[in-house]
Amino acid sequence: MSELNELIGELAERYGGSTIIRPATETPKVEFIPTMIPTVDKILGGGVAINRITELYGDFSSGKSWLTYNIISQFQRFDWKNRIPNGIRKIDFEKKLIKGKGRRKDRTVYDIKKIHSEVEDAETKVVVLIDFEKSYSKEWGEKQGIWNEHLIHIVPSSPDEAIDITETFLSSNSVGLVCFDSIHAVGGVNEVNESMEKNTVGESARLWNRGFRKFQAALNRNEGDDTTLIFINSAYTEMGMFGGEKVKGGKGAAFAKSVSLRMQGLAPEKSKEEVLGKEISIHNKKNKVAKPHLSGRIFLSLSDNARVPFGTCDRTMQIIEIAAEEGIVQQSGAFFQYDGQKKCQGKLKFADWLESSGELEKIVADVYEALGITL
Repeated sequence: MSELNELIGELAERYGGSTIIRPATETPKVEFIPTMIPTVDKILGGGVAINRITELYGDFSSGKSWLTYNIISQFQRFDWKNRIPNGIRKIDFEKKLIKGKGRRKDRTVYDIKKIHSEVEDAETKVVVLIDFEKSYSKEWGEKQGIWNEHLIHIVPSSPDEAIDITETFLSSNSVGLVCFDSIHAVGGVNEVNESMEKNTVGESARLWNRGFRKFQAALNRNEGDDTTLIFINSAYTEMGMFGGEKVKGGKGAAFAKSVSLRMQGLAPEKSKEEVLGKEISIHNKKNKVAKPHLSGRIFLSLSDNARVPFGTCDRTMQIIEIAAEEGIVQQSGAFFQYDGQKKCQGKLKFADWLESSGELEKIVADVYEALGITL
């Protein structure tokens, strides 16, 4: 063993600045940041895995960006020093204007004045949104709980620029999360710059094969092991007799991601006057950090006349369904009962009782404890 220890010591001295060499017993366990969307947290096995790559993919209008924005808000509220989900309640910011020099333009920054948190020494990290689709709305983001002052919003002008910027932020320990929206919107360099007559078949896959190798290397270089990448992708059907559902990004994306969520918008729920919302089906197609192939559905409200406000999901209904599965709620036919208290006929009446009686917070804690998720 002395020879082996000496060999490991030499390797650590030679590569220790960027390469991790340690006994497997010292490898930290995978941590998760809950999304606070119960069904999603159950499907993911605890939430979004820190320092891993997660893909959200599906057809248009399937809730991918909506879920991403909810994840951003939870990463902003995570206390990184004490590892407390939702540990930061509020941040006070001070707006400043930095004068540009040379080719640099003037820019606005928001410095942190005070963090209101569970404990005094809480630490926050910034979130970066690489918005190649140029689709982010600060009003919609704020509705999902995002602190826009604590979000760096970048609209790249080229595919190479988008990848280089993403790589740079992934290697920074000051960044908690990088979101890329979306892979499908980014073609190869020649695909963007050349004439439509030029054949660029396969160029996008080559671009992303190289890009994801760079992303993974950047995460490996990150000394804090805290930065996470989420990328949005689209599903399409390949032509031909043996064609099936495919996603962009080539094999590079397929191998790099630790988690892959397939999202699908289902038929809308309507009243006589309007669309109230729709069910979104979520299927965990790949998971290298928890149990794969879990699935579920959530209701996303598209009207203030639905049971929950516009732009939100019905978390109470999700809690009831999981609580019944875990035996926390007693269900007999159409009747529901929690903790030996009032019996309610019908899920809707039971949800209303939980919200009005003050028992919702308690049952949420019970459900997350049963799932092994720390809040």
